[in-house]
Amino acid sequence: MNRSLKVLVCAALLGFATATAPAPVTAAECGGQSMAAQILKNHQDKLKALGCKKDADCIAKRNEIVENAKTFWNSMAGNSWATLGPRDLELGKDLKGTVVNPGERRFINAVPVIDYDNMTVTITKTGGKAETGIQISKLDAQGNCTDLVTETVPAGDGAYKKTFSLSAVRGSVITVRLTPKGLGRKLEYTLRADGK
Repeated sequence: MNRSLKVLVCAALLGFATATAPAPVTAAECGGQSMAAQILKNHQDKLKALGCKKDADCIAKRNEIVENAKTFWNSMAGNSWATLGPRDLELGKDLKGTVVNPGERRFINAVPVIDYDNMTVTITKTGGKAETGIQISKLDAQGNCTDLVTETVPAGDGAYKKTFSLSAVRGSVITVRLTPKGLGRKLEYTLRADGK
């Protein structure tokens, strides 16, 4: 990432950070035990290799950037929970699944957001009775992790559907974490993220 783009991203993030005031945490706490930081570093290295100097240059090379990111992700994930598939935070797709305590479900976008400044994440409960924690975070280009959403799906049979608006996400890695409570209890869900 060239110096002027870094300064622009830093200035935008500084303005966002002072306006919203959540305290940054370390990259290791951003969901994925530093996987998000490794994704961001790989992405920045690829942008340098491609000679991207402006967002428009990078968008024109989007397919190559995404393919590189997916290859890198799978090499990191091996055969673990993080293997690409339903746990890739793909924009514009309904991601359906079930998470059972003591497990948790994490979604991480495989490449930093380059097409949008803002996003929405909608989580719909489709079954199960577990009270479930929702955490949505972003890791910015400087390695700062900020929780954007901390919410709880109430226990029981009741319906739950909520859309969260995320701002100033361009250049960031977004993570969504679902953590059910109560041994053996589950949450069936549909998760959808869209760029704005």
